[in-house]
Amino acid sequence: MIGGVYSVASRLRQGLAEHGVEMRWIGIGPRGIEAWNEPGMEAERAHGIVVGMDAASDREQAAAVIAYLESERFDGVILDVLGGVLQPNLARYLPEHFFRLLIVHSITPGTYAHARAIRDFVHATVGVSPRVRKDLVRRHGFDPERTHAIPNGCDLSPFASTRRDHSEAVLRVLCLGRVENSSKGVLDIPRIARRLNRPDIRFTIAGDGPDLGALKAAARGSSSSFNFLGAVPPAQVADLMARHDVLLFPSRFEGLGLSLVEAMVTGCVPVASLIRGVTDFVVEDGVTGLLFPVGSIRRAADALNRLADDRTLLDRLSSNAHSAALARFDVGQMAEQYHDVLRTLMASRHAIHSPLALESWHYPAALRPGWRRYVPAWAKGYGRILAARLR
Repeated sequence: MIGGVYSVASRLRQGLAEHGVEMRWIGIGPRGIEAWNEPGMEAERAHGIVVGMDAASDREQAAAVIAYLESERFDGVILDVLGGVLQPNLARYLPEHFFRLLIVHSITPGTYAHARAIRDFVHATVGVSPRVRKDLVRRHGFDPERTHAIPNGCDLSPFASTRRDHSEAVLRVLCLGRVENSSKGVLDIPRIARRLNRPDIRFTIAGDGPDLGALKAAARGSSSSFNFLGAVPPAQVADLMARHDVLLFPSRFEGLGLSLVEAMVTGCVPVASLIRGVTDFVVEDGVTGLLFPVGSIRRAADALNRLADDRTLLDRLSSNAHSAALARFDVGQMAEQYHDVLRTLMASRHAIHSPLALESWHYPAALRPGWRRYVPAWAKGYGRILAARLR
């Protein structure tokens, strides 16, 4: 696997091992070294490698990847479009004897543009939610027979049973993930807190990102307390969620929202923005959590007020969320579906575009910086809210 979401890659590797499939990850160049050195990666280092550290150009890094794949006699490559532009562009240059499986993790226009750029160079594509698959097929010309919806899964074994005590007077709200506003909507959190104006609702912010300073500044003066933990290692996430009552999820763009699944497994009730085909696929409103319109401060605050005032409702949603996650999002189910796709690719493959010569390495327009980079962050944010509500 080249690039990708760490937690998904790790779980998929473990799940496929049960089917006799060995999956290794490949990091590339300086960004690969950064991932290698991230907290929590120690256990994964035995299952991956970083290549192209001394390469002077993207073409040389690509050559290093191909040389490693050839030397180790891999059967195929799983590609992801979230790890930069070099990884997806590799699909256009891989020797034809490698099968190529693309995973699309998000519904942002940029992600779809990157996926579309290599559509004709991959044998199959996986979207992590029905929304992703639907968009790829209907709007971007992907072959429906070779485009699959496989939700990300979790290792549920530590949470076969869970007991929750919601008798405390304080409602403990967790916000977890990358602290970035245009996609994640994190600057809505202090606005929600101010509308609540309740000291018995306490917020924990776990994560790092470009808008952390702005979030801290906006949280000052709120009657609700804020505790900033910084980045949390993956191994500590489950315990952190188990110590909170609610996961607040104000995102504007997601592919699935894996943290929603992780929260539900622990009985932490999701209160999430309604992203059609994504969050409403994971969370059943009023049954396993509560959903609010994207960007609606009032409706998000109303949902938290309901849970703070009605502990019977909180108990019911917590129990339902846990049961639903156990039934629907086990990593074994995810791995079995991927194994079916991989087995098909090993048996027969549809014809795709012939690989390009590595000497002609270049990026197509969709993988080069475009006009979106010049759009102010606030404008992107409002555009994403509008797009989500109009869908």
